[in-house]
Amino acid sequence: MSEIYDLFIIDDSPSVSKKIISMLSKYDIKIKAFSDPVEGIKELTATPPRVVFIDYNMPILDGKNFIVKMSERYLFQYCSAYLITSTEFDEIATTQLRTLGFSKIIQKPFTENDIVSALAAVIGDLHLK
Repeated sequence: MSEIYDLFIIDDSPSVSKKIISMLSKYDIKIKAFSDPVEGIKELTATPPRVVFIDYNMPILDGKNFIVKMSERYLFQYCSAYLITSTEFDEIATTQLRTLGFSKIIQKPFTENDIVSALAAVIGDLHLK
């Protein structure tokens, strides 16, 4: 049986993934990061985590198309998706993204509290290592 992860990070910028992993290092959670969204969607389909953070601006497969692929594979029954972006969206675009399945939009630059509260909303209390 495959290992169950609490969080997947799908972001073409390794520095963003490293920042999130560093923020969560004191908690007992399993994290896997992908800089290639195509590889990320394959792994997500094979072994869905409880939560996935998805960058909006990525080459090949952006955040909006990534979540459409999640929906096509019925992955929302297994995990919650959060959009991480520096893009400012108006109310209509925000509503459209939420309708696609994003639980929340987390704006860059984000804080540790933004990340922890998003995870805790799905997982519950995060336990220290």
